[in-house]
Parts: sequence; C-alpha cells; structure tokens
Amino acid sequence: MSIDWSALGDRLCDEIVGAVASASATASATSVSRVELVDVHVRDMLVLWPTIVVHHTDPSIRPFVVEGSRQGDLHAADVTSLGGPGGTRWDVVFARFHGVLAAACAAASHSLDIPVSVAPEVGVDAVTPSDIDEHVAPHGPLDYRPLAETLTRSPALDASLAAGLSADRVRDIDSGDVRTAIAALESPWESIRRHAAIVLLSVHL
Repeated sequence: MSIDWSALGDRLCDEIVGAVASASATASATSVSRVELVDVHVRDMLVLWPTIVVHHTDPSIRPFVVEGSRQGDLHAADVTSLGGPGGTRWDVVFARFHGVLAAACAAASHSLDIPVSVAPEVGVDAVTPSDIDEHVAPHGPLDYRPLAETLTRSPALDASLAAGLSADRVRDIDSGDVRTAIAALESPWESIRRHAAIVLLSVHL
C-alpha cells in the first residue's frame, strides 16, 4: 500500500481553513487569533487524525472545535496500516505523518495569515541537547528507542538536539554498541543519525 503524503497534508490544510471559516461565521463579532491541532496521537502503533481548535482574539469566546473528520480517520487508518510486521518501520511512519502535520500547519498559516501549530502533548518531557546521552544509554548498552519515542511525540526537538551534538561530548561506548550505532545511521531522525556517527567516529579515535 502506498500513501500520498502530500495529498494528506493538503487535505488537513483544507480542513484547517474550513474550520477557521466556520469559526468566523459562528462568532462574526471577533476575529481568529490562532489554530491548534490537538489530540494528536502518533505512537503506540496507532495514528489518529487530529482535532482542530480555533481560538478567537476575544478570550471570553470559547474556542471553536472540529473533531477529526471521518475521511481523516480513514486516512489515519491507512497510515497506521503501513507499520508493523512486514510493513514500514514505525519510526519512519510516525516521522512521515509528523511531516504531514507540519506541512499542513505551515500551508494553512500562510493561507490564513495566523499562527497554526500542533499543540504540545501533555505529559511529554522536554529534551535538551545536554541530556541526549541520558536517553540513549541511561543504564547500559546504547539504545536509541527511548529517544526515538520522544522525538516521535515531539519532532520539533530533533533539530535542537542535532545542533547540540559534538564529538567531544559523546559517552564512552563498548564493542556491543557499534552494531546499534551502525543501524541508527538509517534513522529518520537527524539527531540520532548524528549521534550514531559520532559514536562510530569515537571507536576509531
């Protein structure tokens, strides 16, 4: 099964623009200040279409909420079906769908001239460049899975983590970590690929 990722982004963008039009018609006395995508579930082997929340400039007016559309849910089900045994790796599927969310937000923001973003997920801890090694090897062998899960929930962290890496900050490794680092060079996350490259470089120093 193939997914037209660009078409998914276009559809979500259209839904955002439509939600703003409906919100404006419902509360014509005020203007729209921003839009958030909430209830974004891209983990635990499941992808769900997001809910759109339109905020007004007048805080006394309740936000206009559009639940995930039926067609959107069908698209999310198609994306979910890509993962699992015999399919694409889950981290790749999740990364691609996060790309859809980001592209839709950017396109809608440009079209509407208001901020459109994915709301931060409640309960997701922030990760900083200084603690990346605590996520890949907190109590034993090198393991990028915890960091990949964090990045799946909060993809915006990837660039800052990657930028904060340098060869003089990598942890000590043992021979068993080499295979893990080699495999991580194919990760969809730049910070994981860069960290793995530094690990492999350190083996030869």
